[in-house]
Amino acid sequence: PGVLGRPIADLKLPIRARNAAIRLGANTIGELIRHTADDLLALNNCGETTLWEIRRKLAGFGLKLAGE
Repeated sequence: PGVLGRPIADLKLPIRARNAAIRLGANTIGELIRHTADDLLALNNCGETTLWEIRRKLAGFGLKLAGE
């Protein structure tokens, strides 16, 4: 599959960031990028550092969260 079909685990996120993605119901990179930064920040235990980690890892694939 293309990058969007790859599992979240392929981003090699820190545990807190990976758990945030899972709480959003995102199993693939494509599902994750359909969400916004506000979606992530609305989750418990997901702050600016976690958001930064997710953005950094997505950027490594040339991707961004929705609305960015």
